[in-house]
Amino acid sequence: MGEHAPDSLLVWALGAFHAAFLVASLVALLHVTLSLGDLLRGLDTATGLALYLVLWATTWWTARAVLARATVGESVDRLALVKRGVLWGGVAGVCFLLALVLVVLAPRLLVEGEFVALGLVTGIGVVIALVVGGLVGGLFALLDLLLFRLAGWSRRGSDAITDDPERQSCD
Repeated sequence: MGEHAPDSLLVWALGAFHAAFLVASLVALLHVTLSLGDLLRGLDTATGLALYLVLWATTWWTARAVLARATVGESVDRLALVKRGVLWGGVAGVCFLLALVLVVLAPRLLVEGEFVALGLVTGIGVVIALVVGGLVGGLFALLDLLLFRLAGWSRRGSDAITDDPERQSCD
């Protein structure tokens, strides 16, 4: 079972779904636990859009990596898909954290000369982002498998995602 280019529409759909779900969940969580208005007042439109685009690009890239060796259909390897979801979810978490540090945190800390704080926050953050990203990636992989099943791919044996690149189709 080698690497191949997965169905591009499926990758785009999963990347968009994962990014939108993460943003909606984060906003809902912050709304319930904190004063969301105060937090959003400190975020300008350009920064918010840049962070969303980074999140979307990261989820697209990692969804593509997960599906590059995926099999969904009658012979779906659920465990392998979830393991890849955990792995690439961790990668996505670290990538997004590093983008967040570069865009939001680094400019503020470097201006104040807080090099040690920046390194410490980044180092601890990478470990946390790897673990949280892995958990979220595994949960997304499970959710995606459920959605594939609901879509009927496991019952009909659709070729939309398969080991064999020659059998891939959007039909």
